[in-house]
Amino acid sequence: MIHSFKSKRPTKSDYISGVKRRRRLGSAPREVRRSWVTFALVSLLSTTVLAVGAQDARATVTNGGLFWFDVASTQGLTDPVSGLTSTPGAPAAGDDVFAAFSPDGSKIAFGGSNGIKISGISRASPCQVTTAGNLPDWSPDGRKLVFSAADGGSHHIFVVNLADDSIQRITNTLRYDESARWSPDGSQIAFRRVTLGGNYESEIWLYDIASGVARQLTPQNGTAWAGNASWSPDSTKIVTVWGPSGSSNMSVEIFDMAGNATWLGSDIDLGGGPQWAPDGSMIAVGAVGTPELRLLSLTGAVQKRITVPLPAGDQPQLYGWQHLGGAAPLACTPVPSTTPTTTSATTSSTTSTSTTTPSGGSSVLQVGGEDRIATSIGISQNSFPSGNTNGASAGAVVLARADQFADSLVATPLAVKKDGPLLLTGSASLDPRTKAEIVRLLGATGTVYLMGGTAALATSVSDELTASGYTIVRFAGADRFATAVMVAQQGLGDPGTILEATGLDFPDALAAGAAGAKVGGAVLLTGGATQAQATAEYLAAHPGDTRFAIGGAAGQADPTATPLIGNDRYDTSVMVAQAFFDTPTAIGVATGEAFPDALGGGAHIALKGGPLLLTPTANLASSVGSYLTSKKTTIRSLFVYGGPTAVHPSVIGAIKAALT
Repeated sequence: MIHSFKSKRPTKSDYISGVKRRRRLGSAPREVRRSWVTFALVSLLSTTVLAVGAQDARATVTNGGLFWFDVASTQGLTDPVSGLTSTPGAPAAGDDVFAAFSPDGSKIAFGGSNGIKISGISRASPCQVTTAGNLPDWSPDGRKLVFSAADGGSHHIFVVNLADDSIQRITNTLRYDESARWSPDGSQIAFRRVTLGGNYESEIWLYDIASGVARQLTPQNGTAWAGNASWSPDSTKIVTVWGPSGSSNMSVEIFDMAGNATWLGSDIDLGGGPQWAPDGSMIAVGAVGTPELRLLSLTGAVQKRITVPLPAGDQPQLYGWQHLGGAAPLACTPVPSTTPTTTSATTSSTTSTSTTTPSGGSSVLQVGGEDRIATSIGISQNSFPSGNTNGASAGAVVLARADQFADSLVATPLAVKKDGPLLLTGSASLDPRTKAEIVRLLGATGTVYLMGGTAALATSVSDELTASGYTIVRFAGADRFATAVMVAQQGLGDPGTILEATGLDFPDALAAGAAGAKVGGAVLLTGGATQAQATAEYLAAHPGDTRFAIGGAAGQADPTATPLIGNDRYDTSVMVAQAFFDTPTAIGVATGEAFPDALGGGAHIALKGGPLLLTPTANLASSVGSYLTSKKTTIRSLFVYGGPTAVHPSVIGAIKAALT
């Protein structure tokens, strides 16, 4: 899902008015905007240091700032850098108070109300990465940043690739995700998931990079609270502040990957934010009262105390422990006067995505895989990115064969009705990638709807799914027309609106699917320009239904239906969108020259309440471009289904131009 997002914290009002981003890292110099920092220490370029953010007891960023401390000292060092401070000790709310060292110690990523920036150790001439988001952390190879930001009324975890500026959203929940930390081996991202309101109960979750699945690590019985997480150097454990919600008597605890806890000590303040030492020998925590950092052994014994120059009662928050390297020069490309909106996308190990943002404010995401099955999985993971890990699983899965379209043309309204994706597999056997996605979506049990008889999806497919614990519902008529009628009757409960399209070709029916789902209707198939027997019998039995003929062939087959007939398949898809979607916020685009990507894409965009438009592979259909321009003020997200061989990059460029 792609949205504009704004960065916010759960305990205060939003402090970002919107998300805009650009300024990618590059080789060209640029004019820089000074970042506002309260304190920074620039003389410790060969010293192991801690980066610490300060927050007052009300958990706001007022009076916040960044400090660096030499852990060899017992007294915190502060040294304001001329030209990089506003009012010392009181920067503007939210400004640049969340920081992380790069793996080589040469750079810092920091965030707050001004978004994510990167600088050298001196913090001079920072590069703007996003203009919203906070709590950044680096991937072990230093090529990506993970951060949190608001999107669509909630708060999620995002990953930005510093090489191409693409941003991917990796969590999707109605709760509040923040404080992401990349594991040293690069395989997982730990983050904090918070329930807003009450005592802000929270847990630590782990997101697996390879599978795209998140799981809960720390326990939650309705009263638990977890602080920020820090990884052990070997990536086998996490340390966090944990304990009863609403209590100031918290514990520092180490959790292994099975969730088993080792207690290190209590009475650590809520904002302590523990950090594991790079050599794994100690853990630093922040303490309130007389603000200080405490260096603990792995048994919890206090090894050292470092005084923090903050007012009594303020909370030191730790964001990094790193041996600093030499300064690394950075160069950034200029920021355009109208900064594009930040975008995000969820991806899987089997798919690739390309995210761009025209200056008009809507985002464009292209989802494509190595083949049609991988593309359908990637589309599914965008619809249901968290899988079955947090109650946000799909309600069911609709499964169709990947090599022919006959039985799957009418599946989009069914997928929306059952709250699930449309996945593809081989006809003779269940593709293991598809099975893995079904498991991710449904867990150990659930319903899979099969489109077509055993000639379409062999018995071996249903047998494997049944043996795995899934309930199978197969829609199998005597032919594609009878199958469509079965879906209308048994799957959709005889809805009062019918969209007819030819069953001898795919474009019109696929455009009709998202519209049918929008109005709670069904798609029935004609035998080209003549009416199919099964369809005729169904319509005769339901004379009061509202009927639409999508495309010229269906219009000839049922001349009494309301016609939506364009000059070609592309124009017809636009006419359907105009008839059923007044103010669409999400749009799907797929090639009209092949069916597979539009199958999964149709269900995906229908779940988002938008239309599916069709275009030639090599150029954007003029009618589609005109439609996008006419709706650009309402469109917030546009999804392109299939890779560059399905939808050429020139089409993406034309889409962006239409939305600008």
